[in-house]
Amino acid sequence: MKINKKVLKFSAVALGIIFVLLVAVVVYLYVTFKNNMERAGLIEDWDDSCGLVVNDISYGENPLNTFDLFIPANVACTDSAALMLFIHGGSWMGGKKEDEHYACRRYAKRGVLTASMNYSLLGHADSPEASIPAMLDELGQCIERAKSKAAEHGINLTQASLSGTSAGGHLALLFAMRCGAQSALPIKFVAEKVGPVDMDILFPSDSTEFMSALQGEDDGKRTEVTQLFYAVTGRHFDADDVTWQLRDSAFTSVSPVSWVDSCNIPVLGAYGGKDFLVNTEHPKALEHALDGRGTPHRIIMFPNSGHTLADDPECRDSLQASVEEWMMLYFGL
Repeated sequence: MKINKKVLKFSAVALGIIFVLLVAVVVYLYVTFKNNMERAGLIEDWDDSCGLVVNDISYGENPLNTFDLFIPANVACTDSAALMLFIHGGSWMGGKKEDEHYACRRYAKRGVLTASMNYSLLGHADSPEASIPAMLDELGQCIERAKSKAAEHGINLTQASLSGTSAGGHLALLFAMRCGAQSALPIKFVAEKVGPVDMDILFPSDSTEFMSALQGEDDGKRTEVTQLFYAVTGRHFDADDVTWQLRDSAFTSVSPVSWVDSCNIPVLGAYGGKDFLVNTEHPKALEHALDGRGTPHRIIMFPNSGHTLADDPECRDSLQASVEEWMMLYFGL
């Protein structure tokens, strides 16, 4: 069977055009992604002259219990030093410690030790018993291990701050307010981005809707409720034993705004004016609670940005400057 040369030529040209178009799309997507990362302030250079990075330090028995430690070249090993611990986001179900490396690099170059941690994730094969209370325990273990690891390098850590994005911001706030008194290092401040502060705002429902899901015949919905309760409380409940009052108490226990009166730790927060995931009711609730307690705080709104805070460069720069200001103010640098 003869192959038509014109058909071959046309096919070759068509494939060539398709290849060029695919390359152009990939380049466009890469450039767009990089530009978004730069606009959001999520890129920071690092080389050996900046300091030492110790990767995958274990702090617990779970395979996900690891962190990376950034030791700046200009830290004085004989002096007391500070740690900034960064907690990644991902809806408590995803994300990884490398997501916060840009921040670790940025602030380590300002002279403090920084670390980024992994933690147990809801629904992850390596952490079937994951819950928010378990994550808080892991956060405390990570701080303790970071202190001992720094000591191995001749560095005396005496203070810390917590920072995180989205779910990581929630954990940073909740640990500082609910567990800060038991921390191996005193928490001097929290600097978080788009962290949920009130579970009632994040997962709105009313008692009728909630109890209908529990008492209905849809086993899938009943299972979802019991799974949510385990994630929030770390305790197993039968769907028939769950009440609206129990739901209210459970949500309160993991809502940072409910713990503001338990501490007086300064909070620096950043939120997007067009964020439909963690909406503007969260910073309002946080600011109201902090105002009522008289806790030092600064909430920076990114009016044009969504959850990634990528569309307000002036606010991005203001946030970075504020973090450095608070490092000097509360760490005494």
